[in-house]
Amino acid sequence: MVRRRIIGIYIFIVTTLLIGTVGCEVIAFRETLDALANPAADWILATDSPAWVERSDFRTEAYDNKMWLMCGYGQGDDIRSDVWWSTDGILWNQALLFGAFPERYNPTTSAHDGKLWLLGGRNFTDGSLNDVWWSTNGTQWYQATDNASWEARNAHSSVVFDNKMWIMGGFGLDVLNDVWWSTDGISWNQATSSADWSARYGHTSVVFDGKIWIIGGMDENFERLNDVWYSSNGVNWNLATSDAHWDARQWHATVVFDNRMWVLGGKDNEGIYRNDVWYSSDGIVWEQLITKHIWSPRAAASIVYDNKIWVLAGYPYNKEVWYLEY
Repeated sequence: MVRRRIIGIYIFIVTTLLIGTVGCEVIAFRETLDALANPAADWILATDSPAWVERSDFRTEAYDNKMWLMCGYGQGDDIRSDVWWSTDGILWNQALLFGAFPERYNPTTSAHDGKLWLLGGRNFTDGSLNDVWWSTNGTQWYQATDNASWEARNAHSSVVFDNKMWIMGGFGLDVLNDVWWSTDGISWNQATSSADWSARYGHTSVVFDGKIWIIGGMDENFERLNDVWYSSNGVNWNLATSDAHWDARQWHATVVFDNRMWVLGGKDNEGIYRNDVWYSSDGIVWEQLITKHIWSPRAAASIVYDNKIWVLAGYPYNKEVWYLEY
């Protein structure tokens, strides 16, 4: 009887140890999977004192192996027409002080056909604009047209897709949901006068998975949105989701990185500026990236450069330059 009891205790101990070991291995395996699905990431402050003045409503672009920053709205109604570039996000070089084109805020930029492009925007003298400018070095600028076929506007979005420049939506005489394209910046063709997505401004657009995507913004009823749309031709649009996991917003930033679309910051329906970061591989399911450090809440401007996501300045006014260590 004693011997059986000793054997039973032995079997119990061995079984417990085995189960414990297997359990630990399962937990470790799950943690490994989690680490692979959500790799360690953190935001690093590159500089809080670049050479350019703090601003919002400007644009950034990756072109000629450099990051470019141009135009925007500075403090004290200071509308800008300067152009800056950097190869590391810390040291910034001034390509243009002012004068090549009228100052503006809320334009869009594109890198297309070996050129850096500037499209539309707004200033106090002219109101909304529909001029198009290009440069190969950021210093000398040439006007492709002073009166493009599309209505003068600001807070629109633009992408390069199918070897064409596209502009979408924005605020002109009214809130818009038209789509236009051009191969040369001079002649513009209307893909649709009224896209399936509602008229909006302060939205974003990117090219991902062979499609153009439209994300969020504010509609003509001044309601902020969290819908996501896509198109393979700019004419026919499909709704990926009417209610993404992130709160409705405008003035956010959207980039494509690591085979995902990313939404960063912006202003929500409560009028609160955000500093949350979300990503998706299909536009439907969105996950939030949680990091130890992050930039302050803002209307964000973002760019992908040197295999990093960068966040630059924004409103409330600041001069910070951050990048994601991923």
